[in-house]
Amino acid sequence: NSKEYKLDKINMLIVADENSRMNLLASKQVDMGYTDKPEWIKQFMSTGNFLNNRKYSLSTNYVAFNTTSKYFKNDKIRKAFSLAINREEINKVMFNNNFDPAYGFVSKGMNIGDVEYRSIVPEPLKKLKAENPDPKALLSQGLVELGMDPNPENMTVTYLSSGTTPWSKKYSELLQQMLKQNLGVNMLAEFVEWPVYQK
Repeated sequence: NSKEYKLDKINMLIVADENSRMNLLASKQVDMGYTDKPEWIKQFMSTGNFLNNRKYSLSTNYVAFNTTSKYFKNDKIRKAFSLAINREEINKVMFNNNFDPAYGFVSKGMNIGDVEYRSIVPEPLKKLKAENPDPKALLSQGLVELGMDPNPENMTVTYLSSGTTPWSKKYSELLQQMLKQNLGVNMLAEFVEWPVYQK
């Protein structure tokens, strides 16, 4: 019964290396920790000594478009790029299927009182996807509206990554493949650390 316990203080360790964090947890030097790696979850759960408490993180990963650029000032082009990103594949490859693919900015698990927001407000990108089954055609329409070459294969964009880690490079390569496959677009990637990215 939670009413029988009261915590006066919680000590939180900040440990950058995941192996070190998990070893602290395994050796019972800390009481709880976070991982999204299936191998760690399996290892801990197989002992029978750990509770795996899964909850929504109430956050959303997203790609931001520079609306002052020659391409992304056009809403059809922005929509085409958004539709070309395979959220299920990103979840599988980058996040070990630990998250729900997002088709709206507000994440699942966010409530309005006792009601989950997503249970009453549909995800807008699902409707957009249903209305535009061919994102490449939508992209070509946007290019025509701008008076540009309508062939997406002659288009090159630059993606700025907010990190320089192997994970950031893997994520950028995945985006690059998706844009090439689903739109025919060439994507270049630049990698910078977070303070530079913000500027």
